[in-house]
Amino acid sequence: MENQEKKIVSIAFEGIHRTGKGTHIENLKNRLGELGIPYADIRGEGSRPGKGGTTGDPPSEPWLKLNEALHKREGGEDVDRWDEAAYRLARELIVWRDRFLKRKIEASDSPFGALIVDRSLLSRAALMKHRLQPPPDKIFSTEDLYPEKIQNRKKITVEMILPDIIIELVAPKEVLISRLEQDDPRYEFRKRNIETMYVTYMEAKNHLSEEIRKRIVTIDSSRNEDEIFTDIEVAIRAKFPELIALNKTDENQKETKDTEEEDIEGRKKIIEDFLNKSSITDVESIEPVSGGLVHHVFCVHTKDREYYVKLRGDRFAGMPTVESNPQDIRNEAKALRIASDLFPDTFPHVVAKDDSKGLLVISSIMNPEENLLRRLREKTLTADDIVVIGSTLRKIHSSLATVTEPIREDGDEQYYKNNLLYRLGSQNNSALEEVINDLSKEPRQLMLGDLSPKNLGLVDGQLKICDLDTVHRGNAKFDVGFFVSHIYTHALESNYPAASLTKRFLESHETDDVEEVQLKRIVLGIMLYRLNNAIVPYPLNITDEEKQRMVVEINSLLTKDNLEWEEIEKKLRYAKSH
Repeated sequence: MENQEKKIVSIAFEGIHRTGKGTHIENLKNRLGELGIPYADIRGEGSRPGKGGTTGDPPSEPWLKLNEALHKREGGEDVDRWDEAAYRLARELIVWRDRFLKRKIEASDSPFGALIVDRSLLSRAALMKHRLQPPPDKIFSTEDLYPEKIQNRKKITVEMILPDIIIELVAPKEVLISRLEQDDPRYEFRKRNIETMYVTYMEAKNHLSEEIRKRIVTIDSSRNEDEIFTDIEVAIRAKFPELIALNKTDENQKETKDTEEEDIEGRKKIIEDFLNKSSITDVESIEPVSGGLVHHVFCVHTKDREYYVKLRGDRFAGMPTVESNPQDIRNEAKALRIASDLFPDTFPHVVAKDDSKGLLVISSIMNPEENLLRRLREKTLTADDIVVIGSTLRKIHSSLATVTEPIREDGDEQYYKNNLLYRLGSQNNSALEEVINDLSKEPRQLMLGDLSPKNLGLVDGQLKICDLDTVHRGNAKFDVGFFVSHIYTHALESNYPAASLTKRFLESHETDDVEEVQLKRIVLGIMLYRLNNAIVPYPLNITDEEKQRMVVEINSLLTKDNLEWEEIEKKLRYAKSH
């Protein structure tokens, strides 16, 4: 939608009741207003009151009558009325976008404007799924979503109203219900609506075309408001890098760079002062290490040794708008002491720490550049290496199972729930929701939480593991599935034999049931998490098109009960290349 180089971008918000759509639509409107970007906010699915209470709801006598009829729910009449409302809103979207907003942009100095849509095609698909109960592989066409009988004036197609990006806010059902106000006269209705429509809504996008699905960015809305909106802004910037006003200008980039350099020097001074009071002497250099999401990481070189320092601030290192608690550094320190006492040759040792400064000094156990990620990409990881990894992790899991003390004061309960929601629940797949429910009923023990290849290394034939910030009481099976998911992900990237390596790993780990469906679904779910994560993208040498085809195939595989490891590899390889 171009108008003399002025562009309109369409941003839709989706989510079942109490996921926070309204809150973050307002946040985005405020943000765009601060930046001087013209926008229009409209309703895209459902209905609108017609009372004239907001700019997106101009006074309308027909809408007053239609909305009243919709909520009376008289017999089966509301079915046709809801279809009529959907058609009217689709037509209004086109008018607001192509007339009202277009004129608003032309009258401004901005090179673009934004159309903000409250509910869109995903909500429409959820309603049609609830009504039609289609088979799992049914893809809704325009005619399914907007039946011919309601196209009584001008025909519309999905393509005419398709948003550029769909921000889908998700949270566990229990969280949504907890947000309801019990003194609300419609409390029972809203609760029942969440309970009955939750799974339907989660599965609805499986019935949308690939072109629609690839525009959906799923964001965990169970967290605090600032964290959620930060992720929304990041997702929008990733989708629209040409939107200069949402990115840093050259001048701002210079200022930011200068500030970052000042911050680095300030952190180095904090570390230097701390080391001067510690037992670490003969310091030759303190150099920043890139790549940390939560911590600022530095490598300390002394005359004859090397250490790593993690410095945790009140903001995430890689996402400065996300709040953090510096004292949480004590959690990793505790996990390291437990793990290194049990396996002194596998984990770093705590050398010194200062909880008040969020500072942790640990021993160096491997060169960060010689991690498994590099070996996977260079195709130097062997089957024998896999056996070493599997057998070592078996011993670690067995030993950690004897530790009864949790890492965090609440018994790791909240961290456990957030971990499963973020890694699996945010993918909006009913099979993964079932996995989460099943795992929550199984025994828990201390687990590592983040067996990413970048955190693992092999030195002289021994496994080394760093970064224990994610250790918590959870399911060891999740650790196993998490690691295997990366075997598959990188095997597809580098043409490794994923199935055979996986079986060698599981056998050496002595996993109870190598062919267990639940384990395979954990693997597929973590792959989705890696492929779909627009907020913290996982580095893969594959195209967006290949990635999207794999996402579609994984969602399909998750519906199957009889899966072989070889079949998963075969189907994903085919999806990647076709």
